[in-house]
Amino acid sequence: MESFADRTCACADKKDISCAQDVVDDLVKFASQNQHVHGDETKTKAADERIAMCLLRAGLDPNQLRSKLQDLGK
Repeated sequence: MESFADRTCACADKKDISCAQDVVDDLVKFASQNQHVHGDETKTKAADERIAMCLLRAGLDPNQLRSKLQDLGK
């Protein structure tokens, strides 16, 4: 998750929405393939918060993000 956070924040630094969307797509794919894997919850939560903040800084529409994350439930 920290790797995803680093990638997302790099997109935000460039204000690159396309880059941020690619990271979200990769994250959704990773999460769907690793649904039963559990790691350090504290580190994961911190990385999740960084990802969310950087996605917003990159300019990703929160509704679009919500829509992509809903794909995980399918």
